[in-house]
Amino acid sequence: MRTVEVAGRVSWKPVMHSHPSTTDRPASITKQSLSPNQRRFVALLQEVRYGHVHRVAVRRGEPDFRDGIRYTRTVKVLGDNQPHPHGQIADYVLRREFVAFFQLLSAIGKGEIINLDVRDGLPFDFQVEGSSSH
Repeated sequence: MRTVEVAGRVSWKPVMHSHPSTTDRPASITKQSLSPNQRRFVALLQEVRYGHVHRVAVRRGEPDFRDGIRYTRTVKVLGDNQPHPHGQIADYVLRREFVAFFQLLSAIGKGEIINLDVRDGLPFDFQVEGSSSH
């Protein structure tokens, strides 16, 4: 990246490089390539669009719907409160936020995440409860 001065202000502008070969890029993960529970969770976050998912059980590295999932939607007085438009599309390449989120769930394996912040239908951050026996 390089700095660029515009009207007395300094801002960051990415330096463009030539396109990497396709072997340098990670494989694209699509909605349809996900497990049924992962697809269902993507749909849930797109329905929420902005807000919080309070608790999500994680079993075998995936969201578990058996106990239900409670969420709170943030409603904007003058904003677009419709579900995210990708919710109507059968298949598309997932944004990196979803890819990273499902990788984190896989690493958790079995447990529970709490207070998942949802921004524009994407997972943003969450908390994991833990305890120590020492």
